Amino acid sequence: SKGIFTFFKFLLPVLAGLKFVLLTKKIIGRPRPVDKFDRKYNFRSVESNCSMPSGDSFQAGLWAALLLINFGDNRLIYAVPFVMFGRIYYYCHFLSDTIVGSVIGYFFAFYGNTLMLNYWSDIVRGINFINSIIPIIF
Repeated sequence: SKGIFTFFKFLLPVLAGLKFVLLTKKIIGRPRPVDKFDRKYNFRSVESNCSMPSGDSFQAGLWAALLLINFGDNRLIYAVPFVMFGRIYYYCHFLSDTIVGSVIGYFFAFYGNTLMLNYWSDIVRGINFINSIIPIIF
């Protein structure tokens, strides 16, 4: 049960946050920066959606916070600025996009963790209820 609980503590913020970031990109509609350089590897050419907020910075902030909350491991927090820098360097995002994305990631990690802690017993009771009804129905 603890393994399933941890799985959902990670899954809930990842999926909800991803949906939120994609929806926010559509609502804001900020175009990506224009790449002024001719690069050997043009990562910018594969990006087709809008710029604000940065989905990669969101994931970096989210995973760093999830590891900190659940395992006390703060090492990934130091990688977040490097992810942000990479997104800016390849002209995929503006600085503000990456800051907003990582802040949203931290928020979803803490909020999702809190939701799971507060409502996990209700979820387990619901699953147990469904499992007890299935033999009666069939």
